[in-house]
Amino acid sequence: KGEKLNPYHIGVLASQGISHIKVFKKPRVTIFATGKELKMHYENLEGSQIYNTNSPTLIAKCEMLGAETSFIRIASDSKEDIIKAIQEALDSDLIISSGGISVGEADFTKSSFQEIGAEIIFEKVAIKPGKPTTFAKVGKTAILNLPGNPLAAALNFELFGQSIILALSGINSKYINTIKTKIKQR
Repeated sequence: KGEKLNPYHIGVLASQGISHIKVFKKPRVTIFATGKELKMHYENLEGSQIYNTNSPTLIAKCEMLGAETSFIRIASDSKEDIIKAIQEALDSDLIISSGGISVGEADFTKSSFQEIGAEIIFEKVAIKPGKPTTFAKVGKTAILNLPGNPLAAALNFELFGQSIILALSGINSKYINTIKTKIKQR
């Protein structure tokens, strides 16, 4: 229990005549991004627009971890549109958003989740870039709000998102291993 099955596990089970086992259901992860400046990689850029690199990266990483993923869309920088995106995703085990969680005048993601009743588990981490990362829950749905900065989103997904998905998958070893070392000089 708690091990991700690989071909060798299947072989051992078959060698014991075991043809059926209980497994955890794959977690369902819904991803959306926020920002009027974002365009998908297949769209043409205009003016000060940029490509949405976070969503494709997060989708690929979630699928690599064994989750069923869906990308709903890019939400505009309005509380109404972000709340609509959240409501479209609430049947998921985990919602991952990127962008709009800092303190700028167009950053409404965290307040939109709070408005629909999200319970904040933690907010603001001591990581630069990536400080505004937030983890919350609405009912049984876990929520990970990542910054829009692609490096910060990818790094904080590795630190938090990966562990959340592995925990939802029933995997025992869900945390990143640490390395202890001594520095030569201060």
